[in-house]
Amino acid sequence: MYQYMSELPRESSFPKYDTEKFFDSYTKFFFFRAGKQKIPNHIRVFNKAGWSYGFLTDIAYIVDFKNNLEFMLSGNIYVNSDGILNDDTYDYDDPGYPFFNEVGNIIYEYELRRMRKHEPDLSKFKLQYD
Repeated sequence: MYQYMSELPRESSFPKYDTEKFFDSYTKFFFFRAGKQKIPNHIRVFNKAGWSYGFLTDIAYIVDFKNNLEFMLSGNIYVNSDGILNDDTYDYDDPGYPFFNEVGNIIYEYELRRMRKHEPDLSKFKLQYD
């Protein structure tokens, strides 16, 4: 389960994804989505994201192996400025994805500086991907 919740489209062997359309951050909304960025190898996002009828949702457990930190985020935003459901006209690109990007970056920067009483053991989250 850890593998499939964190696997990036370029790492999947079944199914194979077109990485131009399904880029690294395709379903990793928190602090990656805005620029269709390649996710750094030292960061792993275990999440479930969704978008439907103007709602954007992401529930994520984020691990940074380089800085030995972990945190969880969840968010849901309604971005349907015309108020019409099922018209395939939603505001995902703006303000939706930028909202998640900004919130994720704010929390990540905070977590980088936050003092911890206990260091996490992230070893079970270092997985081999196909």
